[in-house]
This record gives sequence, structure tokens and C-alpha cells, in this order.
Amino acid sequence: MNTATRLSLFATVLVALVSGCAGFETITSQTPEQVVYQLSVGDDVRIVTRDGRETRFTIRSIEKDAVVGDNVRIPVADIASVSVKTQSDGSGDEAVTVISSLIGLALGISLMSGL
Repeated sequence: MNTATRLSLFATVLVALVSGCAGFETITSQTPEQVVYQLSVGDDVRIVTRDGRETRFTIRSIEKDAVVGDNVRIPVADIASVSVKTQSDGSGDEAVTVISSLIGLALGISLMSGL
């Protein structure tokens, strides 16, 4: 296997590993008010407003008309979408992810070294 092929395979493995670590889940509901109802203080969120602005922060309080973090206050009426950072549920899935990542890394290294 030539060097270009090895590099390509290694890059593919690396991209697959990194993309598997995505940690935000989009909340889907009919209205912004329904989305806000599903949020909790302490959630790490990514909110996109109707004008396309994206803001990431930890929720410090939820008001009737706004979601509030440190130095940020987003009116509920301006929310286009909300994604919440997913947390581990203790099911052991993270162990599978770590082991899979290590196997992928080992595969990538072996491809690079020609083993």
C-alpha cells in the first residue's frame, strides 16, 4: 500500500473517530416556548436565533420570556433552534467509544507504518 493510500485511510479513520464524539442533540418542538420547556438550568446549549446567530452557553436561569446564561440573554421569541449537549447516562457507552477509538487509532498507526 502506498503512502498516499495510507494517509487517506488514516484521515478517514480519524474523521470517523472525531465525528463520533459530537455531543449536541437538537430539540425539536412546534414552538420556541415548547423547546424552552424542555430545557433545565445547567444545560450546555447551542441556540440559533431567527437571524442566524449561534450562541453556546450554560443556562443559568430560564425566565418566562428568555433563556439566560453568563453575559447572554436570548428572548424565547427569537429562538429558531436549540441543541443541548448530551450527558453520559452511566450505561457504559463511553467505554465502548473509548475502546473503539483506541482500535481505530491503532489501525491508523499500523496503516501509516506499513504493518
